Amino acid sequence: MNVKPSDTIGNVKEKIHVEMHIPSDEQELIFNEMVLHDNEILADYDIIKGSTLTVMHISTGSMQILIKTPFEEGTVTLDVKPSDTIHKVKSMIYDKHGRPPVHLQRLVVDGYKQCN
Repeated sequence: MNVKPSDTIGNVKEKIHVEMHIPSDEQELIFNEMVLHDNEILADYDIIKGSTLTVMHISTGSMQILIKTPFEEGTVTLDVKPSDTIHKVKSMIYDKHGRPPVHLQRLVVDGYKQCN
């Protein structure tokens, strides 16, 4: 891709959008294990001709998660966004079932307790 050292990361994301059809707000660019910020320019990160950037497609849409609860048989399905906090998910569980209160819930993923 043809870019200049003075191009902003936001400009690069727009070019990627045109070529790869990934909306700019769903992209995360990484260089040398560092997430690049839209308002910075390539030169700020010492990105030169021949450098390779990693493009991560970050979905802003919703996803479904399955919750096992001690008061329901099977699983409960919730539609959540990747940006939702654990507290938000606990609130959704409470809203859907009326129990237990958020402060008494404990969410565990792969054996690890999730903190608010």
